Amino acid sequence: LCSESVCDGALDSEECQLVTAEYCAFHSEDRGCALYVPVFMRAANEATSIEVHSGALQGQGIVSAQLYEAGCACGDSSCASNAGSVTSVSGGDEGLVVVELMMSASRTFKVCAGAGSGSGVQYTVHLANVLVADTSCQFHMSESNPCTSPLCEDPVSEECQAYTAEYCSQFPGDG
Repeated sequence: LCSESVCDGALDSEECQLVTAEYCAFHSEDRGCALYVPVFMRAANEATSIEVHSGALQGQGIVSAQLYEAGCACGDSSCASNAGSVTSVSGGDEGLVVVELMMSASRTFKVCAGAGSGSGVQYTVHLANVLVADTSCQFHMSESNPCTSPLCEDPVSEECQAYTAEYCSQFPGDG
């Protein structure tokens, strides 16, 4: 696993997360896998999906999933999130689970799953964490704001930082 080129210098990339999850699904004897939970970044208010390999759900048939607040345990019904929803779940037979999601708040969610469907599902498998960010523009007082400037195609560039500082000095109440 450590020799996978997709993970070179990019351990937090989605590709590396997927390779690691697949490895752990088929190598449960690796003690490091007991500590591993993939983390995905997604935008708020956009339909999205995640694909996760799970050895715990392999061969279980129908799989269901639910979102929980990050600080809660999977299956704790008092912590099921109302700031997002699972719109569909597919797979599971071969260990690959695809979860379609919609999240409306910027926060971290746990995606938990269990075998079966309906009210009797025990959501005990922690499939992944999803970090959700509001990607909408936070500047509104001028059409020439940092969100629309070509200087800010890379928002952490020096050019964008300078442009944003200048914009904020002209529109101190914005953003």
